Amino acid sequence: MPDDPQEKMPHSQTIVVQQAPPRSTNVLGVVGFVLALIGTILGICIWPVAVLAVIGLILSFIGMFKEPRGLAIAGFIVGLLGSIIVLIMVFVIGAIGTGIVGGAITAANQAAVQVESATKARGIQQAAIVYANGNAGLGPDNIGVLLSENMFSADYILLPSSGIAVPPDLDSWDWSRKANWAAANASYIVLPNQKMTFDEGLISVFADPYLVSPDRVPVSYSDGSSATITRARLETALAEQNPGKTMEQIIEESRQWTSPDLP
Repeated sequence: MPDDPQEKMPHSQTIVVQQAPPRSTNVLGVVGFVLALIGTILGICIWPVAVLAVIGLILSFIGMFKEPRGLAIAGFIVGLLGSIIVLIMVFVIGAIGTGIVGGAITAANQAAVQVESATKARGIQQAAIVYANGNAGLGPDNIGVLLSENMFSADYILLPSSGIAVPPDLDSWDWSRKANWAAANASYIVLPNQKMTFDEGLISVFADPYLVSPDRVPVSYSDGSSATITRARLETALAEQNPGKTMEQIIEESRQWTSPDLP
């Protein structure tokens, strides 16, 4: 029997080659990781760059919902660390900035108080000289006399640091009541019956040293000149001018002064 020709033909085989699908790239995860890494590392030295860590944190968080998630997770962790660093640096820089600004404001306020107190001390002294010209060269018994004589307004003898407000009806008070109020509340002390001379070392008016800086107490002298001196120097000068009396006693006597015109 002849051979079957189909039996002599080789069997054909089909080989199927399966190619692996192209590996996808998580763009958000990669970008987030890179930004988070840069922001965290460089942000330590250049703090504005640390903002990149926050951006990287956000992008990495979004990228965590896509495959592959490896870099996205790493970026999220690094970005979280960098964000914490950003918050700490913002807090520290804010605290330092607040301290600097607050210190500058405080210093400016203190300087303004010093200028105001020195200016008013000179004005009160000038009023005392005017009073002395009509009183045989002697200054007033107390600053209250000058106020009652309308040498200046009531707010002129007060410093903001005293916390004292002028009574709204002060102008309607009689001479004695107004003088007594000024004596008890004024931010300045006028030494009683001071002889107005050209002795520049004789203190006539000084600001309450407990209402101004202890290193810069405004004083005015009997010759019309003025200066700022330390509290210690003021205590010494007053003790020399008023033997047997301390600065505190002089201030207390001035506060307790009452008008001789009271019944």
